[in-house]
Amino acid sequence: LFLLMPQRIFSQDLDYSGIAKELYSPTNLGVVSLPSVLDLEFIFTLLKEIQLYDHLFIQAPQKYGRSSQNLFSFEIGEYSNPYNLSQISSTFPTLAKLHQAYCILYKQIGHYAGFEDLPNTICVHKYPPNSIGIEAHRDFSQFVNLISIFTLEGEATFSVYSSDNSLFFSDRKIA
Repeated sequence: LFLLMPQRIFSQDLDYSGIAKELYSPTNLGVVSLPSVLDLEFIFTLLKEIQLYDHLFIQAPQKYGRSSQNLFSFEIGEYSNPYNLSQISSTFPTLAKLHQAYCILYKQIGHYAGFEDLPNTICVHKYPPNSIGIEAHRDFSQFVNLISIFTLEGEATFSVYSSDNSLFFSDRKIA
């Protein structure tokens, strides 16, 4: 199967300085929502590619720590097996293109925010219809500086809570 690669990944030019300022200013929350940031043609191509490898997704445990979750997951990165980021180009060319563009975005934001590392993991989640998704949780300590979520289809609510579980931020978008 041959997938025609879209020319654009992001649907808009990104203001890296503005994003970094919003994320890392001590007076701000550290959350930015960029609705419809991915190009629609790119999303459709990526979804087709992901569907080709549906057999690689594994069901996540229903309970992880104190959080309940209902999802299937496929991870690529230094913390997962059997794939690593350098191996994805031939098997997942669209995902590899997103990773390359994201590395540029990450480096640019890092330039303004004062960090120099690169993303270490790509995790693709699929949620069954009417799924609870993932309840409030803390991300692992190896996921630092910038955590990004790209919603490819459906609705997604992203919320940030304080350590006492009071809601700081919530954003519901349709891809």
